[in-house]
Amino acid sequence: MSEQPKKIIEDIRKLDNIGRDELFDQNLEKLQAYTKDTFQSINQTVLNDMLEALTFTFCANYVNLEGFLSLNNTSPFSKEICTKTEWIIKLFIEYFQNPRLRLVDLRIIHSINTGSLTMDCVCRNFMWFVAYLAYYNQYVDAGLVTKNIRSDFKNKYYRYYKRRLPSLNPRIETIIKGGVRKIDPDKELPVYALGALLCDIGKMANIDLYDGEEPISDDKQKLHVLVGFNMLVKSKQYSFPVLAMTAFHHEYYGGKKSYNFTNSIISKLFHRERTDANLLNFISFEAKDFIAGSAFAFSAPKFLEIANVYTELTAKGNTSTLEVLSIMKREYIAHSLQLDPIFFEIFVEFMSKCDLINNAERAQIDGIIY
Repeated sequence: MSEQPKKIIEDIRKLDNIGRDELFDQNLEKLQAYTKDTFQSINQTVLNDMLEALTFTFCANYVNLEGFLSLNNTSPFSKEICTKTEWIIKLFIEYFQNPRLRLVDLRIIHSINTGSLTMDCVCRNFMWFVAYLAYYNQYVDAGLVTKNIRSDFKNKYYRYYKRRLPSLNPRIETIIKGGVRKIDPDKELPVYALGALLCDIGKMANIDLYDGEEPISDDKQKLHVLVGFNMLVKSKQYSFPVLAMTAFHHEYYGGKKSYNFTNSIISKLFHRERTDANLLNFISFEAKDFIAGSAFAFSAPKFLEIANVYTELTAKGNTSTLEVLSIMKREYIAHSLQLDPIFFEIFVEFMSKCDLINNAERAQIDGIIY
């Protein structure tokens, strides 16, 4: 992978629907070989095929939206691209859900190099997100929430939530409405994965800015969320979880790091005022609770925030996984509650299973408290 996304986008623009379908089919055929039950590894060849599929799929979705939303409406919205994108995503999910997959091999994700800083982050973020949620479901199925989190909830995790909202009842079912549950692998996970893939699509209109070496101002950095969200919402083709993951993957739990777009975007979408006055939970797996304001956050963007922050921090030079996870725990949880502590705990365990941190380093991360 060495082509810049601008060239890929230009090439896709020149293709007719048949040409685009052929490229999708070529990528699908390659990925299908890696979803067999007997396949359990990932190497540079596999990674390159995955990156080619992801980069093409991401850019094809951008071209689809760009043409449909252009002033001259240069092309109709292609449902076929959406369908083929869903097929690509399902193959990635099948791959990462394979119980025979060696998690230690996922370390190769750090070596992704597409020739574009933006596309590197898009691909890393997507792959870490899907692999993380596949592991998360295994973690829930294995009963490890009860064993590792519920048993120590009041002493280890509640401290962070209490500081943010002291009035909430110290029960895990109050913090996360109904408690930690599995992500439905057929109905929810494909939708969440689509949101993870498209969450930074707003950067493509200014790709030179985001791929450049000059620092980007906070205002310009925030712009990618609004541009991406507006592209998706104007198309009227995407479900709320996809819109939410694009709009809210930098919202955290409010505070200085948050873009603070939640209330204004909910108002725009649903013509209702959303405030924190009626909060009953930190997280809900049901979007309606978040929209109504009874939940601080919707689960899908909260999962994405973790993969996204991890991706952004690991992209900044030769920073070790220990250093990155320590920064996340210290700056985004201990100093100020931004990321969710329970979801982060499962992500750290996932990193441990990938052999990116050892037991001693895991203990160091656990030792970071306020």
